[in-house]
Order: sequence, then structure tokens, then C-alpha cells
Amino acid sequence: MDDDIMDDMQGLAAHNQRRQQNQNIEGLRAELERERSGVAPCPHCGGGLPQIGVSVCKHCRNDLIWYKTVVGKPGQQKACRATYQRLLAEAAVRKKKQEKVGKIVLPFVLVTFVLIVWYLVALIKGLPSL
Repeated sequence: MDDDIMDDMQGLAAHNQRRQQNQNIEGLRAELERERSGVAPCPHCGGGLPQIGVSVCKHCRNDLIWYKTVVGKPGQQKACRATYQRLLAEAAVRKKKQEKVGKIVLPFVLVTFVLIVWYLVALIKGLPSL
């Protein structure tokens, strides 16, 4: 019985680690897909732009403007700046959420492990349990 519980705890820890790795992999896949499809889509035609800073779309030949990594049509500088700030804020929220989840999961697993060990020791010694 002890081995089964220990196997379950190890399985839970491995599952949590795999889930975190899968989330990281999905993020990397999305980033790689963006890189493969071009830096950003053209705001005029939607075609992939080859790099940041190009001033003319290679598909539709319309002019482009950039604010850091955000592309827009001429005259949309404020909108591009606002989009960039929003993307930064969203990235910060995602990072903070991932850190928070990591801080919650580990203590939960440790407390669960301690409680199971305590219960097993109580069973072995014949002490009253919870």
C-alpha cells in the first residue's frame, strides 16, 4: 500500500511537471509559428512581413509605419503605440500568472505528501488518524 501511494505522489508530481512543460512548449510553438509566418501581418492585405522595419509591403506595395514591433498604416502611430503598450501589459500579466501558479502548486503537493506520510505512519503504528 505504501508503494502505491508513493507511486501516486510521484505520478502527480510528474504530471504537474509535464503540464508545465507542455505550456512552455505551446508558447514556444506559437512564437516559432509567428517567426515562420513573418514578423507581423500587413495591416492592408494581411500578408506576412519578412522583418521589422520594412516600409513597404512586398505583397500589396502599400506604405507601413512601425512602433517597435507593431506595424500599422500611415497615420496610426498612436494606435500602434497603444497596441504595443497593451501587448506589454498582457505579457506581464501572463508572466505573473505563471509565477503565481508555480508558487501555489509546489506547496500544495508538499502538504499533500506530508499528510499522506503522516497518515501512513499512523496506520503502521496503530495511532488514531485524522
